[in-house]
Amino acid sequence: MKEDTIDLIDYLKVIRKRKILIIVVTLVSVVVGVIMSLRSSETYRADTLLDIGKKVVHSLPSSSSSNYPHFSLQYVESPSNLIQSIPRVYIPQNEGSSKYSIEVKIMSEDSLIKIIIEGSDKKRLEESIRSVANRIIDDHVRKTENTFRSYNTYMRKLEVTIADIEKKMDETVATLIGMKAGQPDPVAFVMAQNSLWSMKSSLESDQKRLLSFQTFTENTEEFNTKMVGGVCVSTMKPRRKRNVLMAGTAGFVMSLFLAFFMEYLGKEIEGKKENICEETTSC
Repeated sequence: MKEDTIDLIDYLKVIRKRKILIIVVTLVSVVVGVIMSLRSSETYRADTLLDIGKKVVHSLPSSSSSNYPHFSLQYVESPSNLIQSIPRVYIPQNEGSSKYSIEVKIMSEDSLIKIIIEGSDKKRLEESIRSVANRIIDDHVRKTENTFRSYNTYMRKLEVTIADIEKKMDETVATLIGMKAGQPDPVAFVMAQNSLWSMKSSLESDQKRLLSFQTFTENTEEFNTKMVGGVCVSTMKPRRKRNVLMAGTAGFVMSLFLAFFMEYLGKEIEGKKENICEETTSC
C-alpha cells in the first residue's frame, strides 16, 4: 500500500515538473483541432430505398397427368447478398470507397433496402447514388425478364394445345352431325359424345390456365426492382466540438507520454553519469 502511494506521488511529481510541456502540447493540439474543424467543409448524405423485384421460378409437374409446370415468384436477390455486392460491384472504381462512405441497410427482411452514400460533393453524390440504383434496377429487370422466357414458352405451347383441341372438337361435332343424318352406330355415337365432352373439359381447363398466365404477364412491371421515394440528399454539419475535444484529449495523452518518457531518459542519463563518476573516482 505504501509503495502504491509513493508511486502515485512520483507520478504527480513528474506531471508537476513537466506541466509546461503538458499544457503546451495540449493547447497546440486543441488549436490544431479548431483550425481543422473550421477548415472542414460540410458533408452530404444521399440515400434511397430500393424495393427488390421478383422473378418467376417453375417446378416440374407434381403428377404425370399435368403437362405444365407450376409457377411461383421469388425475390431476384436477397438483401443480405446486396449488402455485400453493392459496395463491391455497383460502385464505379473511379468513384469508389476512397471518395464515398457507403452503407447498405436492410429495411425489411424480404425486399426493402436503403443505400446510403456520404461525401463532400453534393452534385456528384446524388449522381452517384442514382447511378448505383439504376444499375441495380437494370440488372434485376434483365433477370426478371429472363425468367419470363420459359413462362412465355409454356404460354405458346398452351395456345397451340387449345387450338388443337378446338380443331378436334369441330371434327367430332361434324362426325356427330353426320351420324345423326344417317343410321348411327349407338356405341360409336356414345363414344364420340364422350370424347367431345372430355375435350370440352380439357379445353375449359386449358383456357382458364392460359387466362391466368396472360393476366400474370400483363402485370410484369410490378415485379421489377424499383426506387421508392426517389433520392434524398441532406447536409451533415461538421461535428466541430467533438473534433476539438478529441484533439485536446489526444494532445493531453501524448503530452503525458512525452513527460514520462523525458523523465525516464533524464534518469537514465543521470544514472550513467553517476556510474562514470564512480569509475573515475575509483581509478
